[in-house]
Amino acid sequence: MSRKILISFVILFFISGCATTASNKTHINETDEPNYVGEASKGYYKTGELKYSYLFKDGIRQGVTKEYYKNGTLKSDWIYENDKLQSGSKGYYKTGELKYLYQFVDGTRDGITKEFYKDGKLKSEWIYKNGELQ
Repeated sequence: MSRKILISFVILFFISGCATTASNKTHINETDEPNYVGEASKGYYKTGELKYSYLFKDGIRQGVTKEYYKNGTLKSDWIYENDKLQSGSKGYYKTGELKYLYQFVDGTRDGITKEFYKDGKLKSEWIYKNGELQ
C-alpha cells in the first residue's frame, strides 16, 4: 500500500512540476539584449495578452523587465543588474506617450525623476540622492 502512495506522489510531483515550468518559464537566447542567455518569465492576462516579461540569469533578475497594458502597448520598462534596479526606468500611457522617467543606482532612486502629461509637457521633476528626495 505504501509503495502505491509513494508512486502516486512521485507521478503527481512530476506532472505538477512540468505544468508550472511549461507555463511560466522559457529558456531563451534571443531577446532585446544581444548575447543574452538565460530564462524569461512571462505572465499573461486571462484573455491571453502578454502582461509582463522578466529576464533572469542564474535565478537573478538581469536585463530589461517589461510590463504591458491589455491592449498590447508597453506600460513600463525597468532595467535590472544583479536583481537591483539600474539606470532609467520608464512608464508609458496606454496610448504610448512617455509618462515618467525614474533613475536608479543599485536599486535606490538616484538622479532626476520626471513625470509628463500626455502631450509630452513636463508635469513635475524631483531630484533624488541615495534614495532621499533633495
